[in-house]
Amino acid sequence: MVRIIFIIFLTELNAQPATTDWFIETIKDTTRDKGSIILSKRSIDKQIFNYDRIYGWLSIRSNGEKVDIDIKWGGFISVGRSYVKYRIGDNELRGDSWLISGEYDITVAPDPFLMLLQMSTSEKAVFYTTPKGLTQVSYSFELEGLKQVLDQYTNLFKDYAGWVSSMNDSTDIARSIDPFHHNVKKYFQQENIFRRLSKKIDQYPAYTLRPIWHIDPIRTRFELILPEQDIFFYYNKWMKETGILFTRNDLRFIGSRKGSPHVVKYHEIDTVELIGNALTGYRYRINGEDLYTIFQSEPRERKAIEIFLVSMSELEKEYRTN
Repeated sequence: MVRIIFIIFLTELNAQPATTDWFIETIKDTTRDKGSIILSKRSIDKQIFNYDRIYGWLSIRSNGEKVDIDIKWGGFISVGRSYVKYRIGDNELRGDSWLISGEYDITVAPDPFLMLLQMSTSEKAVFYTTPKGLTQVSYSFELEGLKQVLDQYTNLFKDYAGWVSSMNDSTDIARSIDPFHHNVKKYFQQENIFRRLSKKIDQYPAYTLRPIWHIDPIRTRFELILPEQDIFFYYNKWMKETGILFTRNDLRFIGSRKGSPHVVKYHEIDTVELIGNALTGYRYRINGEDLYTIFQSEPRERKAIEIFLVSMSELEKEYRTN
């Protein structure tokens, strides 16, 4: 089948079926000297949708800066948003609220970068949603060959390429027989730990969760060389000179305006407590050492932080022994 597409304003199109059965469209806008790419995959089987048996389509789109992942279901889903469940590879079943686009028949993923990483190490993905007034619809997609395509078009998947590069260059990453799969799996487990925490402390004004708008002075003050996406959150929101910075690999304390941060790697943590009272403040005590005092702390927040630190410590120790 020949596919014909007309591009206006001096835009060049190169569309080709990949050897991995991904359909690839690369578009070069010569007027702005920018490119974009669309990777598409048809579902393995047809599903019954509104009394018809039809295929679904998985699409991954990128303009070099922003990535979008969407599913075209083949019929009306809803207006505004729809809840989509998905299982990628052998990872746990997840669910999120996805935006609706197109003719109300396309759902757009809220967290495409994480999904892209997970799909790059998996062979199959299954997506489920329930259209308004109908029963649940699901589509399965073969993912074989996606990593090879992403590695081929690193200029159009810059965040992915940057993550791979930082993973390969980091001295904090333990090596394994298959470091890419190993570290994608670890990355997702870290994200799960952080997201459980973020639901508990999101409303506390002393904390800044990602993205951190005053990132440059924080990076300098806390002597951080990690990529920006390796920062989870920051305590002491408005100061930028003192506080606690929680990163993917460690936490960094600055209790005064002088000196370097005190850095504690998660794998070094054996015991963690937040002790004290509302009058004198609550002290971070790690491995028996008091490192920093926080104020206006509530029980829910303190417990969530303790669980986060213990979970990150256990995860780091697990991966250092694998």
